[in-house]
Parts: sequence; C-alpha cells; structure tokens
Amino acid sequence: MNKTIFQHTRIGILFACTATLAGLAGPSQAALLGISSDFTRPQISYNSTGKTFFDAANQTYNMRARPQYLYMPPSGTGPRIQIGPIDPNDPASESVVISIGVDNNGDLRGSGPFTKDLVIKGTVTVDGTTYSGTLLTGKILAFGYEDTDTTTDSYDFEFKALGGKLVRAGLFTRGESIGVFNGSEDSTFTGDFTVNFGGEAKGRVSALTPPPVTAAIDVEMTCTVPGVSDTPATRCEVTTEATECTDRPTRLVLRYTGGDCSQSDNQQGGDECIDYATLTDPATIVATGRHGDSTTWDDVVVGGLVSLEGGGPAGKVDTSYTFDIGTGEQYVEFHTSCSQPLAIGDRFGSLEVVAFENPDQGPVDGTALVEFQYTVTNTGEETLDPAQAVNQPFGAIPGGSFGPLGPGESVELTSSALVSPSMADPDTMILVSEVQASGTGTTSGEEVEDMDAVKIHFNTTPGGGCPPHPCHSCKSGKSDKSGKSGKSGKSGKSGKSDKWDNSCGSGKSDKSGKSGKSGKSGKSGKSSKSGYDWRNQRSRRHH
Repeated sequence: MNKTIFQHTRIGILFACTATLAGLAGPSQAALLGISSDFTRPQISYNSTGKTFFDAANQTYNMRARPQYLYMPPSGTGPRIQIGPIDPNDPASESVVISIGVDNNGDLRGSGPFTKDLVIKGTVTVDGTTYSGTLLTGKILAFGYEDTDTTTDSYDFEFKALGGKLVRAGLFTRGESIGVFNGSEDSTFTGDFTVNFGGEAKGRVSALTPPPVTAAIDVEMTCTVPGVSDTPATRCEVTTEATECTDRPTRLVLRYTGGDCSQSDNQQGGDECIDYATLTDPATIVATGRHGDSTTWDDVVVGGLVSLEGGGPAGKVDTSYTFDIGTGEQYVEFHTSCSQPLAIGDRFGSLEVVAFENPDQGPVDGTALVEFQYTVTNTGEETLDPAQAVNQPFGAIPGGSFGPLGPGESVELTSSALVSPSMADPDTMILVSEVQASGTGTTSGEEVEDMDAVKIHFNTTPGGGCPPHPCHSCKSGKSDKSGKSGKSGKSGKSGKSDKWDNSCGSGKSDKSGKSGKSGKSGKSGKSSKSGYDWRNQRSRRHH
C-alpha cells in the first residue's frame, strides 16, 4: 500500500513546498509543507515523551511535550543550552503546546485574532540572562501531515511569531515565520480525520526565513490594589470576605456576569433559572420581590453591579425575588431570607452574590478593587493607525482605541475592575487578566499584535459578625427544640424564634421564651415588626 501524504495551504498565503515526494495516492495528494529551518537562527528541541492527539468530534489537533534544549547558531557548532521548568518543583511547568483546529477532511480551520496556537514555556539562561515563563507564542498559518503506513507519522506546521521572552530578547522576531516538525512514533494515524488518533511527539521549533517586518507593537501590563499595594506589579494579592449570610439582608449586591443557567452554583433548594435566549451586554434587569415591590436597572454591563435595598419597618429586603434579565432572555428566582443558604460567591444564572449587609453581621464584601496599568509602545519602523488595547476578561479600556502612534511612541492607559474569588481558578485561586494590543502599519498595511498578563491571587477571610451557622436542617423557621437561647443569652426585641439549630449572637428568643445566661426573658414568640410571620415565609417554586 502506498503511503498517503498531504499538504494544506496557509491561511491567506500559499506556502511553497520545497520537497517532491513520490508514491502519492488519492486525487488531492501533495507533499508536507517541507519547512526549511534557518540554521543561522536559534532552534528549540522537544522530546519523545510528548503526546499527540486528534479529537475528531471537536476537530482539534493537540500536541504537548517538554522542551529540551535551545540550540544557538550556527547549527551544529553553536552552544546547546538546556531548558528547565519555570518551577523547579513542578516538571510540568515546562511545555511545548500546539492546539489548532483541523476539520474532518484534514484542513486547517481558522482561529481568532488573538489566539495563541503555539505556546512554549520554561526557563533558559542565555549569555548570563535568565528568561523564565512564556518563551515563545505563535499563531497557526499552515499545517501538513504524512501517513507513512508505519507506526511513525509526520506533521509540520508554520506559525507567525506573536511574542514571548525570547522574542523580547531578540532571539526570535515578532511576525516572522516559525516552523515546527513533529515526528510521532507509536502513531495510530491512518490518514483518516473522521476518527480519533494519537501517538508520541518529538521534534524541533525553528525560525524560517523571515519576511521583512516593519511594523511592531509591544504592550506591558501591571496591577495595583488601592489601599493595599500601590506599587505596580505583575502579581497582586487581594483579600476578600467569604461567608454565608446568617440573617435576612438589609442590602444585597449582585454582579451581572452575562452567563447562562449552567453557571448556577449555590446550595439553595428552591432557586430556578430558565434561559430563553442569549443574554446581551448591556442588559436591563428587573427584580420583583415576593410581596410585589419592583426595581429596574437599565444598561447593566457585564461585570456591573446592582443593589437590592431593604424597605419597610425592618429595613430588610424581601424574602425572595424573581429577576427578568434582558428582554426576556433569562428568568431567575432565588431566596433572600434565612430559609435557604445564601453566601458570597453564590451564582444564580447570570447573577452572582458579591456583597450583603444585615444587622447580625454588618457589611460583608466579597469583592476587591484592582487597578490595571498598560504601556503600549510602537516598536516598529512605521506609524500604527489605528491601534487598540482590550482587557480580557474585563473588556474595553478607557482610551483603548487610539492612533496614529509613531515609531518609538508610547501610550499610557489605566482601567479598574471589581474582582471576586468566583472568577479565579478554583484550584489555584488565581485570576489571570490579559491585555491584547494590536495595530495596523500605515505603510505596509501589516497587522501586528502583542499580549501581556497579570495574576490576581485571592485570599479569603470570614466576613463580619459570627461565622456561618453549622446547620441547615431546620425547616420553615421552626424553633430550637432545646428551648435554650444562643451564646448571647439575650432575647431579641422582635420575639422571633431562631431559624437555625444554633444561634450565634442573634438575640432571638427560643420557642419557650426562656432567657439565656444574661437572665433576660424572651417575649412570646410573636411575628417580627415587618408584619410577616416567619412561619409562613416559604419560598415559591415554579415547575
């Protein structure tokens, strides 16, 4: 059986093949890309412990390996420098990762304007300078493959260099072509992209003959936490309060995330979320309390906050609310009394609890303000116009669309955002915020881009007042069977019974009205001043 060899054109520009292969089978057979390394430039090798995998259902080709050496020019005689992990205690912190879209015909699919399809991470020391972190990134331009009818198959790639430590060091050039060859041993590839296949991965990453690059852009990003750390840094520590609400709030603050009902994450049993269409940014939000009071907020952007304020004699919010979000795109309902758990970070569809205030705990804030600083510099030889910078995941930056920006000129920008722990990776409690800067050369018309990022690390502390109640088993506000008051021993003025098995300084009397340690007696257990008997404060559920 003849081996099957394919070539796929790069997006926008044909890649000239440098090799001619015989024994082709099928009407669309051609050669691999035939990438030709520039041996006057550095090269990076990666080892055979890597893995290659194609997912036919998701139409994605993925390769992950560990970088071994940085070969300095000229090839064969230049020094070979070992590449190590970013974290000496974590070997996985050095990696060569390729993740691209390939359809079931084996054709390359396009990617977004800021997608990093090639990412190389590690630590390497060159001429006494150590570079650690993301060493090189690239955007896919072309993909080729060869089924050899053996257990060793071949793939090659062309990427456009985007950035990384080695680009900033001048070892690679932003915008130039980067070639990658992957020799996959123990391969299960048969030339068919309608089924999954895999194998090992080893090869080299090298610069190809670079095209003239006259346009370039560079962006750097830092962060500060007002009142905590005013020194710009690439990693910021924030502390937020994380606790459960122990008494019906007088104020409840929610963040609009723009997410669908699959993002709901809470401990309530009576909440509900229904998606009717994709939510918009901004959106109108209408909140209606159980007893009919309604509040409307217009033009709420993703990340924006809305606040429910208490009313009536007790000054508290209603016991439950429904929310109509957008123009009928989403319906949400959840409890805001102590009959169901309510905590900082709870999510109900596109709404997230970020702060509350009540008489028992006072104000509890689960957010922190972080300020970002950006410096965008034209590092090329021609003017950029237009140019822009965008923050991910926080969106537009004030003044982030600008131009013309002449060679050597810089623009300083700032933005701020309220962040919460639910936005972070749950394993590391780190939120990564990126800036994406781009511009167009006025002479060449070339589009150039760069990225930078900061890390926000969350530390959480218990909120004000007492810690969360340990029991959620009491139903519909029944009193403590023991008839004993909580730690404070004082009865509450309202005479309400404790809705939990254990009170925590709530000052509410138990069913018997017996006094606690202070010796003050409780009242008869009448309903609260709000006029609603807690025994009837049950939630509505829609089925």
